[in-house]
Amino acid sequence: MKIEITGEQLTAAIREVVAENPERVYEAPQHMRIGGQTSAECYYVHTDVDGENQQPGCVIGHALFRLGVPLWQLADGEGTTAFGVIPATTTLSDRDPAVVFANRVQDRQDLGATWADALRQA
Repeated sequence: MKIEITGEQLTAAIREVVAENPERVYEAPQHMRIGGQTSAECYYVHTDVDGENQQPGCVIGHALFRLGVPLWQLADGEGTTAFGVIPATTTLSDRDPAVVFANRVQDRQDLGATWADALRQA
Protein backbone atom coordinates (compact mmCIF):
# COMPACT_ATOMS: atom_id res chain seq x y z
CA MET A 1 0.00 0.00 0.00
CA LYS A 2 1.35 3.42 -0.98
CA ILE A 3 1.34 6.26 1.52
CA GLU A 4 -0.44 9.36 0.25
CA ILE A 5 1.82 12.38 0.63
CA THR A 6 2.47 15.63 -1.16
CA GLY A 7 5.75 16.95 -2.46
CA GLU A 8 5.59 19.68 0.16
CA GLN A 9 5.30 17.08 2.92
CA LEU A 10 8.30 15.16 1.59
CA THR A 11 10.42 18.30 1.34
CA ALA A 12 9.40 19.41 4.84
CA ALA A 13 10.21 15.97 6.30
CA ILE A 14 13.67 16.01 4.72
CA ARG A 15 14.31 19.50 6.10
CA GLU A 16 13.13 18.42 9.59
CA VAL A 17 15.39 15.35 9.61
CA VAL A 18 18.37 17.45 8.54
CA ALA A 19 17.60 20.17 11.12
CA GLU A 20 17.67 17.56 13.89
CA ASN A 21 21.12 16.28 12.90
CA PRO A 22 22.75 18.74 10.47
CA GLU A 23 26.36 17.61 10.96
CA ARG A 24 25.66 13.93 10.45
CA VAL A 25 27.74 12.28 7.75
CA TYR A 26 25.99 9.11 6.67
CA GLU A 27 27.85 5.85 7.14
CA ALA A 28 26.40 2.42 6.46
CA PRO A 29 26.92 -0.07 9.29
CA GLN A 30 30.00 -2.21 8.61
CA HIS A 31 28.03 -5.47 8.78
CA MET A 32 25.63 -4.28 6.06
CA ARG A 33 28.25 -3.40 3.44
CA ILE A 34 28.43 -5.80 0.52
CA GLY A 35 31.68 -6.57 -1.28
CA GLY A 36 33.59 -3.42 -2.07
CA GLN A 37 30.75 -1.13 -1.07
CA THR A 38 31.82 2.12 0.54
CA SER A 39 30.55 3.29 3.89
CA ALA A 40 28.62 6.14 2.26
CA GLU A 41 26.41 4.02 -0.02
CA CYS A 42 23.14 4.32 1.79
CA TYR A 43 20.59 1.97 3.22
CA TYR A 44 17.10 3.21 3.91
CA VAL A 45 16.88 0.81 6.86
CA HIS A 46 19.62 -0.24 9.28
CA THR A 47 19.61 -3.43 11.32
CA ASP A 48 21.87 -4.94 13.93
CA VAL A 49 24.24 -7.79 12.97
CA ASP A 50 21.46 -10.35 13.41
CA GLY A 51 19.19 -8.48 10.98
CA GLU A 52 16.95 -7.39 13.85
CA ASN A 53 16.08 -4.03 15.42
CA GLN A 54 15.23 -2.19 12.23
CA GLN A 55 15.53 1.60 12.25
CA PRO A 56 15.70 4.28 9.56
CA GLY A 57 19.15 4.71 8.07
CA CYS A 58 19.84 7.41 5.51
CA VAL A 59 18.24 10.84 5.33
CA ILE A 60 15.58 9.68 2.83
CA GLY A 61 14.81 6.61 4.95
CA HIS A 62 14.29 8.84 7.98
CA ALA A 63 12.04 11.25 6.06
CA LEU A 64 9.87 8.53 4.51
CA PHE A 65 9.53 6.67 7.81
CA ARG A 66 8.48 9.91 9.47
CA LEU A 67 5.79 10.28 6.80
CA GLY A 68 4.40 6.82 7.57
CA VAL A 69 6.22 4.46 5.20
CA PRO A 70 6.80 1.20 7.10
CA LEU A 71 10.39 0.04 7.53
CA TRP A 72 9.68 -3.26 5.75
CA GLN A 73 8.61 -1.31 2.66
CA LEU A 74 11.73 0.83 2.80
CA ALA A 75 13.86 -2.30 3.14
CA ASP A 76 12.24 -3.66 -0.03
CA GLY A 77 13.61 -0.59 -1.81
CA GLU A 78 17.25 -1.16 -0.89
CA GLY A 79 19.53 -0.83 -3.88
CA THR A 80 17.36 1.77 -5.58
CA THR A 81 17.70 5.53 -5.63
CA ALA A 82 15.17 7.96 -4.23
CA PHE A 83 13.71 7.96 -7.77
CA GLY A 84 12.84 4.31 -7.17
CA VAL A 85 11.90 4.05 -3.51
CA ILE A 86 9.71 7.16 -3.24
CA PRO A 87 7.29 6.29 -6.09
CA ALA A 88 7.27 2.65 -4.94
CA THR A 89 6.18 3.57 -1.40
CA THR A 90 4.22 6.81 -1.85
CA THR A 91 1.77 8.41 -4.25
CA LEU A 92 4.47 10.73 -5.64
CA SER A 93 5.76 10.29 -9.20
CA ASP A 94 9.45 10.13 -10.01
CA ARG A 95 8.87 13.33 -12.00
CA ASP A 96 7.61 15.28 -9.00
CA PRO A 97 10.04 18.14 -8.20
CA ALA A 98 10.18 17.00 -4.56
CA VAL A 99 11.36 13.54 -5.65
CA VAL A 100 14.03 15.13 -7.87
CA PHE A 101 15.08 17.24 -4.87
CA ALA A 102 15.15 14.17 -2.59
CA ASN A 103 17.32 12.31 -5.08
CA ARG A 104 19.80 15.21 -5.17
CA VAL A 105 19.95 15.26 -1.35
CA GLN A 106 20.57 11.51 -1.33
CA ASP A 107 23.28 11.78 -4.02
CA ARG A 108 25.18 14.39 -2.03
CA GLN A 109 24.76 12.44 1.20
CA ASP A 110 26.18 9.37 -0.54
CA LEU A 111 29.21 11.40 -1.64
CA GLY A 112 30.01 12.10 2.03
CA ALA A 113 28.43 15.50 2.60
CA THR A 114 26.97 16.36 5.97
CA TRP A 115 23.19 16.29 5.90
CA ALA A 116 23.13 20.10 6.10
CA ASP A 117 25.55 20.40 3.16
CA ALA A 118 23.60 17.79 1.17
CA LEU A 119 20.45 19.83 1.70
CA ARG A 120 22.17 23.11 0.74
CA GLN A 121 23.77 21.60 -2.36
CA ALA A 122 20.55 19.98 -3.57
